[in-house]
Amino acid sequence: EIAEALAIKQQRPEVLLAGERNGLRIRGDLTGGNDFDFGNSPREFLPEKVRGKTIVMTTTNGTRALRACTRAEPVLIGSFLNLRATVNWLRRELPLHLILICSGTHNQAALEDTLAAGALCERLWPYYASGQVADSAEIARRIYPLLQTDLLGAMKHSRNGQRLLGHPELRGDVYFCVQRETVNFVAGLQKDGTVRKLACEAPSPSGDATTV
Repeated sequence: EIAEALAIKQQRPEVLLAGERNGLRIRGDLTGGNDFDFGNSPREFLPEKVRGKTIVMTTTNGTRALRACTRAEPVLIGSFLNLRATVNWLRRELPLHLILICSGTHNQAALEDTLAAGALCERLWPYYASGQVADSAEIARRIYPLLQTDLLGAMKHSRNGQRLLGHPELRGDVYFCVQRETVNFVAGLQKDGTVRKLACEAPSPSGDATTV
């Protein structure tokens, strides 16, 4: 929550605060004082701004989903951006049970979550299909191939995509987040609630993977 993030900032002034409410950066009207350093836009977290820094983050959906997973191990954070790295990590480790958590939006399903989960399911299916697979995973796996050639077009028809594309400050996030395999590391949730880099792969032969 916002109050919790502010309390950490008071104890540790060197940390940076990031977060959003209703998609927009948390401002002074919600904190009773200063604006947060960042919102939730991935385009804000440039290497020169965040390298070597500790960031305390609170969002409407994502960080709450992570908090619900703190007793699980391991917990990875995946997206289209680090799809290849996440899949390769899971193929190496092959956890006995694999649960994909889609944070959604205000407790409702979100198309972008389903598509990202479907991309993971498609690539991991040979490793898990012989076991008990949830219908939700089967649905995601079958939807993704239908829309994978035009993720941006799919987002233009989704509730979140329409909301973001309609906002001048946020529309660029949609174009950014439908990129695939541009980030070559896997991030994981630690027992203490922090998120750290778990593994980093060499850039792909096309050179499109970058380390942030």
